[in-house]
Amino acid sequence: MAEHKRHHVQVFAYDEELHQLRDFKSSGAFLDFLHHSTNEPIPLSSTPEIHEWSLKTFFKAANTIAQSIRNEHFSTSDTLVFKSTRDKSLSGHVADTECKPYFIAAFNAYFQNETMLWPYIRLTGEHASKGKTREYQRKQAISYLHYLLLARPDLYVAQGMLTSKTGIVFLVGIGGHGIRSLAVKWSNKQLSKLMCAFIFCLYRPDKFADPSYEIGRVKDDQVTYTIKLPIKPGVDAVPTDQQVVICRDFLPIYASSPFGTRTHVFSKPDSEVMINNKRLMVLKDQFCRVGTRFYEHDILDRVHTRGEKVPGVVEAVYND
Repeated sequence: MAEHKRHHVQVFAYDEELHQLRDFKSSGAFLDFLHHSTNEPIPLSSTPEIHEWSLKTFFKAANTIAQSIRNEHFSTSDTLVFKSTRDKSLSGHVADTECKPYFIAAFNAYFQNETMLWPYIRLTGEHASKGKTREYQRKQAISYLHYLLLARPDLYVAQGMLTSKTGIVFLVGIGGHGIRSLAVKWSNKQLSKLMCAFIFCLYRPDKFADPSYEIGRVKDDQVTYTIKLPIKPGVDAVPTDQQVVICRDFLPIYASSPFGTRTHVFSKPDSEVMINNKRLMVLKDQFCRVGTRFYEHDILDRVHTRGEKVPGVVEAVYND
C-alpha cells in the first residue's frame, strides 16, 4: 500500500500485533474512535429518542435513527436502510462468495433491485440464533466483515453488528490490522447515542474511506471502479502539469487477506491509460509494511534487467 494510504490505516492506532478481535475499553473509547473517523465532529445533540431497544424492535429503531440523520444532515442523500436479507440475493463479490449476512445496511435505491451487489453494502450484520455458541456467532459476524472488506477496496474500515436477545455488538474491521468491538446491552442508556454515531459514519465515512477510489458502472453484475493514482510529473513520463492519473472502469478480479496484506487486483484489457509510455492494464493495490525484506517492484525490476523481458512475468510500469 502506498505511503499516503498507510497513514489513513494507522491513524486509528490499532495494535499491529493483534490481528484478532479486540474490545474497546469503554463506550467513550468507541465514540472517540468514531469521532476521529470524520473531518468534523459527529453531531449527537439531536439523537432521536428510542423508547424501547430490543431484538424485536431493532430494525424499526435503527431505521428511525437512519431516517432522522438523513433528514437533518444529508437531505440530498438517499436514505440508509437496515433490512433482513431473507428475500434478497447477493452477488457481484470479487471472491464469488455465497455467504449471506442475516441483515445489511444499504441505501434504499439499491434494495429496489432483485439482487444486491456486494459493493453497495454499507454494513453487514448477524443475528445470534439458538443452538450456536456465542463464540461461533462472533466468528460468523467477523467473517461477514472479512468479505465486506474484500468487496469494498474503497473502504479502510468496514462496519458490522451482531444482535442477540441481550444486546448488540458493534464491530469495526480495520483493513490491514484487525477487528475491534463493543458489546452493549439493550437497556444501556447510551445505546441510542452510540447507534447514532455508528450510522452517521455509514452516511459520511470520511477517513473510513479511501478517496482514491470511486464506484463506477455495473458490468455483468460486477461493479467497476475509477481509481486515482498519484504520479510524479517528469518521472512517470506524464505531462509535467499532471498530478493524478485517472483509471476508469477497472474491474476487480482478485482480493485477499483483508486484515493482512489487504491485496486488491483490478483489470481493464482495453485500458488506454499510459504511464512511462506503456499501457496500464492491470492494477494491484496492496498494504506493504515498513521494514519487510522484499519489495515486489524491486524484484520485478531485477527480473527484467538489461532490457530483456522475461515471458510470463508481469512488467511493472508504475509503482508508488
